[in-house]
Amino acid sequence: MLEEKRVPYRTELINMRSYGDKPDAFLAKVRGGILPALELDGNMYTESLDIMAMIDAVFDGDAYRALLPARDSPAFAECQKLLRLERGLFSAWCSFVFRGGTGGQGQFERALGDVEKALGSTPGPWFLGDFTDGPSLVDLQCVERHAAAAAAAAAAPPAAPNSPTSRSGTCRTSSAWPRRRRTGKTTWCAAPPST
Repeated sequence: MLEEKRVPYRTELINMRSYGDKPDAFLAKVRGGILPALELDGNMYTESLDIMAMIDAVFDGDAYRALLPARDSPAFAECQKLLRLERGLFSAWCSFVFRGGTGGQGQFERALGDVEKALGSTPGPWFLGDFTDGPSLVDLQCVERHAAAAAAAAAAPPAAPNSPTSRSGTCRTSSAWPRRRRTGKTTWCAAPPST
């Protein structure tokens, strides 16, 4: 989102809880070590959707493309619905990758089907259709969150056939979600690393 809006920023990588301890300096700034976290003008913000909405509001005007519709518009209500859909997809993906099993895979595939249906309900490659001349906050939330999660899973050493990397690889090759594939939104699932 920051790149899309052309907002200058600096990144500090912090471990997710499942990948190791967080630095004490980070824990001193962010109660509970919640991720993601953003510091702007000396204030810390957590919760990704709130962060993105705040960035869109703070960096507005002619120099920055809006990524959210006006809050009193029907498009904003649709945006909220789609962001809940993304939360469901991410939850299903995490369940599938970290818990496995056929139940987790089925839940994930149903969630992908819901996303496929949402993508098919608007013209063009973006969730909100003609709202902007590029991706909206919904598209960025989906792509950024799932790309990061897929990268983390792909970075794990390959293990048994049910390892996170092999599971995430299987969904990318499926033709069950042609709109996701056609629109370039394939980053939700990462191909397993080549060996």
